[in-house]
Amino acid sequence: MQPHFGDRVRIASSAETDQLGIAGLEGHVHGESIPSSSGVGPVIGGLADDYAIGVSVDPDRESLWLAPHPVEFLHHGEGTTIGLVGGPQWVRTASGEWKPVDDAPARFPARLRSRWRRAR
Repeated sequence: MQPHFGDRVRIASSAETDQLGIAGLEGHVHGESIPSSSGVGPVIGGLADDYAIGVSVDPDRESLWLAPHPVEFLHHGEGTTIGLVGGPQWVRTASGEWKPVDDAPARFPARLRSRWRRAR
C-alpha cells in the first residue's frame, strides 16, 4: 500500500538506509513531493520515479525525504487529528479517511469555540 499524509510508516532495511542508520525507524508521512519541481532532498533511495515521501521520524531530527520503495506502510493512525486553531478539524479513521470533527475541541479557549460555532 502506498503511504500518504498522516500514515504511520517504517523505513525498510536496504544498503543505503542501513548505512545511514535509519533502517527500522518509524514515523509519520508529512508530505509527498516531485523533487524535480520542488527541490526537496536529498532523496534517500533515488529518484527513479521523481516522487518522494517526507517522513518525520523524531522531533529532534530533520524530516527525511525517501523514494517510495524503502517506506513501509504500517497503519493510518486512527484517531489522529489535524486542524486550525479556531477553525475546522478533522480526525483520521481506520480506513484512512479524514472526517470533519463536529465541534471545536474543549482545549480551545471559549472565545474561539464561540467563533467556531458561529462560523459553521
